Amino acid sequence: MTADALHPEIFLSSAFKDLPQGARPWVAGFRADPYHPKAHWGGAPVNGRIPDFIEPEANCYLAVSSFKAGADGRIHRRKDNFAALHLVMVDDVGTKVSPGAIALDPSYLLETSPGNHQAGYLLSAPVTDRALAESVIDALVAQGLATGGLDPGMKGVTRYGRLPIGINNKPALVAEHGQPFPVQMREWEPERRYTLQEIIAAYGLKLGKPGAAGPAYEPYTAPADDSLLDWLAQRGQVQGSTKDSGWIPISCPWVDEHTDRADTGAAYLPGRGFQCHHGHCESRTLLDLRAWAKRHGWICPETAHGAEVAAALLKQRNEPDSAPGAGADEVQSWRLCDMGLLRSASLKPPAFLIHPLIPRGHVTLFGGHGGSGKTSVGLALAAHVAAGQDWAGLAVSPGRVLFLSFEDGADLVLWRLRNVVEEYGMDCAAVETGLALIDATDAMPLMSEMNQAGIRKAVITNSDLLSHIAQQQYDLVIIDNASDAFDGDENNRRQVRLFVRNLAKTVSAHNGAILLLAHIDKSAARYGASGNSYSGSTGWHNSARSRLALVDNELRQEKLNVGKVLDTPISLFWTDRGVPVPDDGAGAATVKAVLQNQDEKDVLAAFRAATEAGAVVSAANDGPSTTWHALSLYPELPKHLRENKARFRETIARLIRVGKVRREEYLNAGRKRKERLILAIPD
Repeated sequence: MTADALHPEIFLSSAFKDLPQGARPWVAGFRADPYHPKAHWGGAPVNGRIPDFIEPEANCYLAVSSFKAGADGRIHRRKDNFAALHLVMVDDVGTKVSPGAIALDPSYLLETSPGNHQAGYLLSAPVTDRALAESVIDALVAQGLATGGLDPGMKGVTRYGRLPIGINNKPALVAEHGQPFPVQMREWEPERRYTLQEIIAAYGLKLGKPGAAGPAYEPYTAPADDSLLDWLAQRGQVQGSTKDSGWIPISCPWVDEHTDRADTGAAYLPGRGFQCHHGHCESRTLLDLRAWAKRHGWICPETAHGAEVAAALLKQRNEPDSAPGAGADEVQSWRLCDMGLLRSASLKPPAFLIHPLIPRGHVTLFGGHGGSGKTSVGLALAAHVAAGQDWAGLAVSPGRVLFLSFEDGADLVLWRLRNVVEEYGMDCAAVETGLALIDATDAMPLMSEMNQAGIRKAVITNSDLLSHIAQQQYDLVIIDNASDAFDGDENNRRQVRLFVRNLAKTVSAHNGAILLLAHIDKSAARYGASGNSYSGSTGWHNSARSRLALVDNELRQEKLNVGKVLDTPISLFWTDRGVPVPDDGAGAATVKAVLQNQDEKDVLAAFRAATEAGAVVSAANDGPSTTWHALSLYPELPKHLRENKARFRETIARLIRVGKVRREEYLNAGRKRKERLILAIPD
């Protein structure tokens, strides 16, 4: 490897040295983390000059294929614009893929995160057969050698790989290591090239049926046991069926959101998955497809799986009064009570995790507009319970917390949670110990609607997850959110009541609590906050023992059956990092003062550590040896102050101004007069 190999122009000219007539490489780059809405995956063709967005401070990618102009005269990164495949990549070498599994020495080896590599094979001749190229990529995915589409931009011949420039700032990586990882070329042998046949043979890839014009489709016949596929076919949205992969190409329901309304790239795997390679649809799953279909007239029938789940539910509950063949939401348990106990009747005072917002033993419904910040408030409450730290002047009981995310992936949730911990100046170790996170974005809903003998009923469809909650005996379970966890009819009172009761049962035995996040109702969303702070049947209001609402940056308690409702709403202020902080009326000034006070404590702790180590803390602001350089060596200085130098310098200036830190002249080892900072009153 040479230093020149790191330059993207050198890399691209080697990888795409034999471009078909009119074809161009395609690159993308952005400074936002790859999962952030501002991550611009669209990219651009390389027309003789590397675009400005390919820079050392950005996530930088190239497509494995070159692309040509379409009927509109423009080059797009689409299958229809495919020109040729130029390189093949094996992902996650060193972590998910053992180095011993690499059957051929790669043309290059790129370290994309600590210990994690991308092995690239430059092709000796570009492959213009798109079906063959797609078959090879699909086979690599099937054998676990390539990303299967969970990351944006990782599907088929349009897939991206990292360029040997820039950074990897995925939230989970930054959270673990404290900073982005600079992508580094570890091997570079551009003359080491292979034919596609050599790669296929070396890895023993099992390919689908290739063809010159694309995937070979057979005449469509809807499987008898998949009503959603049959319904899509009746609407004319099924484009064909693949013979080997099982994925059925369909017209995307959100085609109007696609660039140029391109109706390609969407597929349905019967009963198991949905994917669409267009940027607007990257995060959509089977749950989104099912929800869309139900809104447009599809009625989910009973399936073999649904029948088994319903039967298992009846067996699990084993109620003596349940009639044979009764549906899940008809099973009830009742007993005649002894009225002789009237004179001695007593009740323990209700217990709360956050008094009076979240009572133990019950489900609390938390409603609000989409995008209002429910998730961030939920994470703030979760962190405070996990750390046992009071919030908004309310008493908080410490407890084990589970944050169950059906809506957002783990990377995004962890990034938000990190912001919460740092903005509140919380003990990160306490939160890590007391809080568990489950990424359920690809999981089945906890309960779904089934059709039994023409009657629509709600049955448990994720008993494993409910069992986990009950067995682990979490003190607080926060579910984000109701629309994803409950795939039934939100306007059906019986189904809603059954769902809420089943949630309560998972925590009632150990006196835990459920906080269920829910979207606001349509009228409130359309006309302001005059409607209900939840969507669907009044069964949501009636079944929940406590109800909260986030409206106009205020957290309001609208219902509490086991105590007195909080008299005054809690006003919230949102920091620059999107973290909700209680506002006592002084607004930003109060929040800023709280954060500054914590920053000062952290910097003083780092000063004390440096003093104990006998280190000199330079008073310089510029150069290779500054105050920041000296104190950032100590773990007492938190990550956000190590990463944000401006905030660090402001904190030092305040400490000097109030006299807690002072400047002092001294003679260094070379007898030169220097200036350092010391604690004004050493411990």
